[in-house]
Amino acid sequence: MDLVKGCLSCLQSPVVLQHMSFVFHPKEKVDDLNNAMKDLMAKKRDIQRELDNPQNRRKLCSNQLERWLDKAGKTEDKVNQLLEEYSKGNCDAGSWFQICYSRYNIGSEAFKLKEEITQLTADQPEIKFTDIPQPKPVPESYILVGKKNQVQH
Repeated sequence: MDLVKGCLSCLQSPVVLQHMSFVFHPKEKVDDLNNAMKDLMAKKRDIQRELDNPQNRRKLCSNQLERWLDKAGKTEDKVNQLLEEYSKGNCDAGSWFQICYSRYNIGSEAFKLKEEITQLTADQPEIKFTDIPQPKPVPESYILVGKKNQVQH
């Protein structure tokens, strides 16, 4: 009887429940991921629009912002790959074990990617531009006006 109670209490663990949700609710995890991805891409487009603004052409943005855009793009690629895999319907084909395994992989990967998006959103750097300084004029003492004739022998 203690073994049964132990197993039942184990099933109530938040960690176990989370992992079970990957198997029994992969669509919910994928939908959550898709919504988070849409929000991230909206932020990415806003930043890109600001960078492409003609008023900012003579300005530099921070390296952090460029790196964040690169990470967002890579995350978008991973999400699109997962969504494509999910849309193939592999979660509902094959033996019972294959179905559970596929659902678990899709659900857990969707959960991880959503966490990655949440972290990216939290780490989004502020959009700052720095004016590109004008080149300093060359002092007259450094300007070479002409060449001296070389004496030939």
